[in-house]
Amino acid sequence: MPVFLIVVILLAGVGLVCFVRYLSVKREFTLPDDLGKDAPDLPEPDFNGFIQRFSRMIQLPTISWTDRSKRDLSLFRAFQESLVEMYPEVHKTMTREVHGDFGLIYHWKGKNDQKKPVLFLAHYDVVPAEEKGDESWDEPPFSGRVKEGILWGRGTLDIKCQLAFLKGRPAALVGMAEKGFVTFKISASGESGHSSMPAKEGTAIGRLAQGIARLEKNLFPTGLDPVLSQMLKRFVPHVSTGLGLVFSNLWLTRPLILYIFSKNKVTDSLIRTTQAVTVFRAGEQENVLPSQATCLVNHRIMPGDSIEQIRTRHRKTLADPGLVIGDAGHWPPNEPIPSGPVDGSGFKLIQKVLAHTHPGVVAVPFLVNGSTDSKYYHDLTDQVLRFTPLVLTPEDVATIHGVNERVSLENLEQGLAFYLQLFSHL
Repeated sequence: MPVFLIVVILLAGVGLVCFVRYLSVKREFTLPDDLGKDAPDLPEPDFNGFIQRFSRMIQLPTISWTDRSKRDLSLFRAFQESLVEMYPEVHKTMTREVHGDFGLIYHWKGKNDQKKPVLFLAHYDVVPAEEKGDESWDEPPFSGRVKEGILWGRGTLDIKCQLAFLKGRPAALVGMAEKGFVTFKISASGESGHSSMPAKEGTAIGRLAQGIARLEKNLFPTGLDPVLSQMLKRFVPHVSTGLGLVFSNLWLTRPLILYIFSKNKVTDSLIRTTQAVTVFRAGEQENVLPSQATCLVNHRIMPGDSIEQIRTRHRKTLADPGLVIGDAGHWPPNEPIPSGPVDGSGFKLIQKVLAHTHPGVVAVPFLVNGSTDSKYYHDLTDQVLRFTPLVLTPEDVATIHGVNERVSLENLEQGLAFYLQLFSHL
């Protein structure tokens, strides 16, 4: 048999396998048309009252400064007291516990003691709203002002997962797994003295700079986490046939997916452990050789990697015993948090509620590349879901921790409907 004919037969066979796989995945993840149709009829909420209360919350600048001496505890206490005033029925129904200066726990007793408890997390501290150069707020950051259907202010969007656009169709990114976090301090020592007489082997700054250059050239390898594989497969019924063939046949197309993802800094962060030099300190005066130079390297760790693996890898890459790696940073390190069962009851419930409150939205599992407080609850349950029901454009996302943070009233109204339906199903 001619080689050409053998190649044609093999390609036809691979094509057939891919198409059959595409049809199978499409059938598996096509949601029923009646999903969410059995949602209970609930009374209309007082949306105007909700906006007024939310606006008051924004007006209290509960800023969580890295420099703790700047924190104004009176503002946090005022926020806690305002909750009692604004939500009297909640405080009649639920039991409230205050832990330390900031922690609040509300316990809402359910009707069935045999059911497992559900824990909802939120935070009311915000980052500073500083202005730099030409970057200034169109509305004061702590005004809580409502203008032309938009609520303005720091804290209106400060979330970790949200609805994002997929070719004009929103996709609900439900955080099932989370990258780990660690910051290393790398130090170099050198001979101090007058800058007119530097040592032949160079300065502490030069030695550290060479080490940093080696690190930045040695990127961590790429890989497709199981959560992201699930995400791509669940897109199959909602994308073109061409993309569907790619997403449903990762056994063949994985290298292509990784290559495409690596070309954009956002998607690249989802397929590898990242490293970023964020702080560099050395020297005090232009004519004095510093005795030490240090830098901080922050990492967001992919599931499958570990803090100790990164430390070992860096020692090998730096290839200089004079460069010392130590722990650093204001936040404690943590290993990556793997996903619980993607088809667990929590994900399915979010999927069902979204079908009612956000028709057309595709719920998919997602890998969170930031660091959230949910890591402290991983030992309690493997059903940790990181999600907030807001539809955000890339421009909206850019305002989180930035200038002109804001949210539309339409978004908030849909979000309120989502939570009402969610609670009604528990």
